[in-house]
Amino acid sequence: MKREAATTASRIRMPLIISAIVLTSLAGMGCATKKYVRTQIDPVTGRVVEVEKSSKDHQARLGQLDTEVSQADEKAQEADKKAVNAGQEASKAQQQVASARTELSGQINGVRDEANGKFADVQKQERMLDPANYKQVLEDSVLFGFGKSVLTKEAQEKLDQLAPNLTKMPYYVVEIEGYTDKTGDAAYNIGLSQKRADAVVRYLSIEHQIPLRRIHVLGAGVMKTDAHDRESRKQARKVNLRVFAPEGTQMSSLSGTGK
Repeated sequence: MKREAATTASRIRMPLIISAIVLTSLAGMGCATKKYVRTQIDPVTGRVVEVEKSSKDHQARLGQLDTEVSQADEKAQEADKKAVNAGQEASKAQQQVASARTELSGQINGVRDEANGKFADVQKQERMLDPANYKQVLEDSVLFGFGKSVLTKEAQEKLDQLAPNLTKMPYYVVEIEGYTDKTGDAAYNIGLSQKRADAVVRYLSIEHQIPLRRIHVLGAGVMKTDAHDRESRKQARKVNLRVFAPEGTQMSSLSGTGK
């Protein structure tokens, strides 16, 4: 009986002992696991968390950088646009300056040409007014009756032909000289020759508005000639007209010379 009781008691203790051992092992393993977790897992987890946080920070920073890059790109595009506009404005301003220079140069050249033209005109007028440059361009005469100082119809017609030629010229001078034949004394002939010259001047001035300032008149008296026949004396009763104008002036001749 004792042996059976001992055996029974032994059987009852064994499971308890095993359970205690198992529990003790499990408790030991639990402690070891916690220690492992504390020493191995937790630091890794912490680093993972730090890495994740750092990654989020990097992503945020990258996002910020993208924003800054976009803003910088927009600013660069705006700057490029302004630069293009500035270049266009500069080009436009250069064109305006070039145009203004061309216009100013044209005006200066125009003023210079005008001044040179006026100076040339003044020089031309000076040459025209200089008696040294005057040349005879025409000579003609009108005849008078014996002892007469009144213009004949033929003399008036000849003066009517001459006058229009004078008015076509800007510069001219007319020399008018009256003559007589040898009949009569010297004083009489000088007076008569002057009356004949004055008759021509009066006709040109009144009938054709020839300015007196362009006429030089002289009563020369007796016409000097060696001939004494009637025709020679007829040709001596006359008024000579000589027209002088600047060299190069063209003038058509009238009815002839020495009539």
